[in-house]
Amino acid sequence: MFINTVIIFLRDLLPIFILFTYVQNTFAPQYSLKQLGALSVGALLGMFAFVASSANISEWFDGIGLELSQSALLLISILALLVAAHFKKWLMLSLTIALCSFATLKLASFYVYFLTAWQGHGSLQILLVAGCVGFGISLSFAVLWSFFLNELSSRFGQFINSLAFASFVAGHSAQISDNLAQVDVLGAGEILFDISHIVADKSEYGHLLSALFGFEAAPTSGFALFYLIIIALCFTAFSRHKTHFTKEPAR
Repeated sequence: MFINTVIIFLRDLLPIFILFTYVQNTFAPQYSLKQLGALSVGALLGMFAFVASSANISEWFDGIGLELSQSALLLISILALLVAAHFKKWLMLSLTIALCSFATLKLASFYVYFLTAWQGHGSLQILLVAGCVGFGISLSFAVLWSFFLNELSSRFGQFINSLAFASFVAGHSAQISDNLAQVDVLGAGEILFDISHIVADKSEYGHLLSALFGFEAAPTSGFALFYLIIIALCFTAFSRHKTHFTKEPAR
């Protein structure tokens, strides 16, 4: 149970730390401790509200409300990041919305696992210790990943960070296509390739790659199409962000 809880923590919550790392590297928002606390509380409240109302939400739209709401949270996060990249006056609000929407979805997934494991006669002490270990690993990895990206960007240009950030957003946002395919709103398409015999989705490396880039061992054509569209939009927006905001006004 201990190892499994740590792995699930990394699967669900490591992406939140990585998103915050990308946001700091790309937009450099000046969050105070009070604002970080308010952001965390907002994400937790959103998670509790989402989980508490999930039974009712699942009945919406002829039983596909849960998948649609999960897709909506991801879509809101994408749009908020794009707004932040284009409009300086909406920067802090847009980033807050993006972080809260994404964190709400990921926290809800882990919270459901936590409750299920606890109610299944799991040890609360083991679950809490595993959660603390997962938190420490996630925080440490996010710091190292930030340092690694900064080193690469200083040598090869800011486009490295922009490309990695765009890949992260595209990979996680492409889950929208999978959610909609599950309820037959969109066609999943055929599987393009399958490398699960090399890196399985549920393996430790699979979870890490999924957290970094939304890795899929057997992506469908629908997933790939969504991925390519989002990465193109986000890379263009993120790579132009600093130039657009630091351009001197014409005299």
